[in-house]
Order: sequence, then C-alpha cells, then structure tokens
Amino acid sequence: MNGRNQTLMMRFESHPLRENLESALAVSERFSAASGRIKANSDLSQTGREKELTAQARQALRDLRDLRKPLEEMQTRRARLHDGVQRKQFDKSDIVGAMNRAEIRSVIASLQPPDRIQALFDPVFRDAVLEQPPLVSGIKSAGELKIYEDAKSAQLADMHGPLMQELQALDEEIDGARAVLDVARNDVKAELGVADGVFEEFAKPIEKRLNAPWLKRIKDSSGAERIHRITAADPDFDKTSSGSRLATPDEIRDGKFYADHAEFLADRSAA
Repeated sequence: MNGRNQTLMMRFESHPLRENLESALAVSERFSAASGRIKANSDLSQTGREKELTAQARQALRDLRDLRKPLEEMQTRRARLHDGVQRKQFDKSDIVGAMNRAEIRSVIASLQPPDRIQALFDPVFRDAVLEQPPLVSGIKSAGELKIYEDAKSAQLADMHGPLMQELQALDEEIDGARAVLDVARNDVKAELGVADGVFEEFAKPIEKRLNAPWLKRIKDSSGAERIHRITAADPDFDKTSSGSRLATPDEIRDGKFYADHAEFLADRSAA
C-alpha cells in the first residue's frame, strides 16, 4: 500500500469495515500498476492499449462495487434504526394540554429573539414549540431556525438517548467508509484519464448492474438450492427447469434476484 493510503487507513484502525476499505485501496493501486504496464507495452497498438486499459478499469469498478456492499448493508441498518426514532406525541384528547401549549407558543412568539432562543432550552417550552412549525412561535431568522433544529435533536436525545448515540456512531462509520471508497474510485478515474462525464457514463452500468442477468434460486431434484439464470423471454417459464440454467460465477456476481417478470422489465426501463 502506498504512503498516502497507509496514512489514510491510520484513521480507520478500528473501523468495522477496515478490511473492505483496505481492499478497495488495493484495487485502485492494482489498477494503477496495470495501467502503467499497459501504457509502457510497445507490443500493443494505441487501440490495443485503450482496449486493455478499459477492460482493467471495468474489472476495478466491479471490484469496488462489490466491496461497497457491506457499506450499503450498514446504511440499510441505519435506516431501520432511524425508523424507530419517533418525535414526542401528545394526547390528542387532552384539550387543556393543547390549549396550554398553544398559549406557550403565543408567549414565546411575543418575546425578543434572545429570550425566545433561551426558552428553547427549557424542555416544557421546547416541546410546545416543536409541536408546530417554527413560524407559529415567531421563529424565522437563520439563527433561531438553527437553534430550533438543535432543540429537535435535544428532544430526540432525551427520548431515545442510546438509539441516537448508536445512530451517530453509525453515521460516522458510514461517512468514513464512503470517503475511503470514493478515494479509491477517484483514483481509478484519474488513472483512466477521461473526462468526468465520460467516466460516469462508463461506470454507471457497471456500478448499477444495469441490464443485469435475472437470477433465481431453484431447488434441484435432490432438494439442493442452486442459483439459476433465467433465460426465457416468456414470463411464465417453468420455474424448475426450462427457461433457466445454472448461473456462471460472473452472472451471480453481476446479476439480480427479481421477484417476477414485471420487476425484471421495470428495472430495465428504469435504466
């Protein structure tokens, strides 16, 4: 690993995806080395060098795509945890309580900005204000809106302390992993030496698995589950044999498990 990458990885000694991040940087370094050999190969024509370099870049992007999967799983986990974060709810049948909170908002709206901001540090005032949009309580300046957002975070911390801490830790891990993976991807782009738009057009079908093979898990006669590639155009293919064959390792790597023919077609039209 080169010096820059070694220094970068020192920041991620305890990162749960450390091995993936190191592997991603290794991918970009291997591509750089392969690029140097290809460009120095006088036995290849210019067209031959470009073709070989493109093939190596495609392989590097496939590797980086696959190494990104644990990050995507971490992001999915983060989204599930975030779904459990609910804002403070008040009893809708408590008319007196609702009137009291409305009066609090009216009083806060009448205050000068410094006093209004100070009120947001009181949990009772804060909860009343956060029940409605900020303007209801007279909050409209950029500084007050920032405090309003901070008050929302403080309310959630009071209600979901451990969960919010876990989400914050996950956010830091996700941001760090994304940064390293982006470094590796940008290294590939720089070594390939094409314009940003050209690179994105080249990378998109690889990274997004556009026009991916249709994979399906099918049990054989012994009951063992195998991954098949669906080959029939007919949506009503025989799910146990005809219309499919065992998928190759590359097809498994690049394919997708579609629920049905409609999802398969929808994915292609979205591409």
